[in-house]
Amino acid sequence: MIRRLRVAASLLCLLALAACAAPMSQREAIARANRSLRSFCAQSPCGAVKLMRAQKLKNRWMVDFDAPGGIYTVAVDRGGAANVSVWDKNQLR
Repeated sequence: MIRRLRVAASLLCLLALAACAAPMSQREAIARANRSLRSFCAQSPCGAVKLMRAQKLKNRWMVDFDAPGGIYTVAVDRGGAANVSVWDKNQLR
């Protein structure tokens, strides 16, 4: 009985580790970028944002959001860290 319990626990640990080692999907990258943008917009007003596109570049995801004041690009790396950049829509300024 103890042996079966150890085998079951080992299988559960292996499955959990396999899920952590899997590459980040587009859906997960968008969710992390959205969370990062929400915390960014809590400090400065962004307005209503809308997802434009998400694209994978080498080992990270670039997720673009459109807002009335500008375009927000969130870079999400493999570890889940995100960096928000703001691009001005008005090129004449």
